[in-house]
This record gives sequence, C-alpha cells and structure tokens, in this order.
Amino acid sequence: MSYQMIGLKHPIIKEIKGYKKKFNNKIMIIEDLSILKLRYKYNFKVLKFLYCDEKIFSDESKKIKSLYLTVSSEIYAISSKVYNSLSDKENSAGMIAVVAIDLLNLDSVDIVKNSFILVLDGIELPGNLGTIFRTADAINIDLVINVDLVTSVFNNRTLSNSRGMCLKVPFVNTTYEKAQQFLLDNKYRILLSEPKEGTCYSKMNYDGKIAIVVGNERFGINKKWYDNTHEKLYIPMYGDSESLNVGVATSILLYEAKNKRNQI
Repeated sequence: MSYQMIGLKHPIIKEIKGYKKKFNNKIMIIEDLSILKLRYKYNFKVLKFLYCDEKIFSDESKKIKSLYLTVSSEIYAISSKVYNSLSDKENSAGMIAVVAIDLLNLDSVDIVKNSFILVLDGIELPGNLGTIFRTADAINIDLVINVDLVTSVFNNRTLSNSRGMCLKVPFVNTTYEKAQQFLLDNKYRILLSEPKEGTCYSKMNYDGKIAIVVGNERFGINKKWYDNTHEKLYIPMYGDSESLNVGVATSILLYEAKNKRNQI
C-alpha cells in the first residue's frame, strides 16, 4: 500500500519542526530505531508516522515500519531531502513517529503504591534529565515529580539519553508549591540532596514513604524546600571538586536508597 508523499512545504513538516523547537508537554518525536521498537512493549499512541524508503534498509527497520503502518493515525511518505530537514540523527532509521503521552497529575497518584519518589527541581539540561530517567527505570522508581523544569521530558535529547525510559517511568509535571503540598499532606519524608550538609547518603535511613529531592545544575534546590519539615543528605567529596554532576549524584542516591529499602 502506498501513502501520500509530502514535501518541505506541507503543514505537517512545519508542525513537526515546531514540536522540536518548543517546550511541549504532550508530544514526543521519536526517530531512534531502538526507541521506535519500544512500541511493542509500551503501546504508546502514535499520532503521525513519516517514513523515507530511501533510508530504510535492514530487515529490522522494515519490520518496524510495517508495525507503525498498522498503528498510526496519519501516515506520510517523505523524500530523503525532507527527512534530512527533520532528523537530528546522522545514523537515522528513516522513520519519524509523533507520539502522544497521557500525563499523570498529583490528584491521581496512589500514595500506597508510590512510596518511593524522586523529585527533580528545575533540571535544565536534557542530557541530565534523560540520564536520570534511565536510572529511575533501572531501580524501578515508583514516581518522578518534575518541579518547574527548565527543559522538557519530551525533548528529543532527553528521550535519547533515557534510552526511551521517559516513555515508561511514571512522572508528573508540576510546580514547587503543588509538589511540596502533596508531599506534606501525605506525610512523605522529604530528603534534600545537599553538597555537604546533613547525613552522609550511605548512613541515611530510607524507610517508609520518601521523596528524594535533587536540584538545578547551577543553583541547586529551591530554597523554599527548607521552610518545611525536611532531612538533608549529602555525598562526600574526596577530591577538589565541590559536587558531582546531578545525573551522577542522583544515580548514586537512588541505588543506595533502593538497596537499603530492599533489605527491610
């Protein structure tokens, strides 16, 4: 079956370029083959699918294309020139999927099933955000609460660095005020990640309902977190550097908390 061939001036092309430029909280653009394959597992909703037969060579790629032709609401064939204008990847799969994500909100969070929460406060860099989501999946976090993010979970680099796990890990996008109120109302222990103060992460008690808060790459945690009940934890630094990259630090904290919780 053949599908409509569209050119550079088609409105769909402009629409997809717009998705890539803007901070969008409902749409992901997928062009990595390994992430396109996740449709088998996670059954996300595909709004639009664009493919370029000039760039689809392997049997695996052809199989993925066939799958998307059966699940996409809209399908468009494009030339190599049009594909290159859209794609961010040098080693492309020859396919682009526009995917819709069903967003959670704090009102729908089951506090019994979500006792282990990670709070990301003002993360700026999509690479860091993607790395953190990859780790969050690896330790099977219950929920990620994104507070006042500067970048987006739906950024293509975030998606790539997470290896697609931001399609899987449950998350909520909200404000500091709403996140703080939710945690306090539901009696979570709020553990604030600090450069030097508090309890060493390896000696911290991670029992019960906990929310580990990590902050912005440059400015750290919003100072308002300290106005309410909280505990501080830190990762000791033995060299000249004052702190770790937020993605690295978050991975260390999450694995320590997961291991301690598994011992209960």
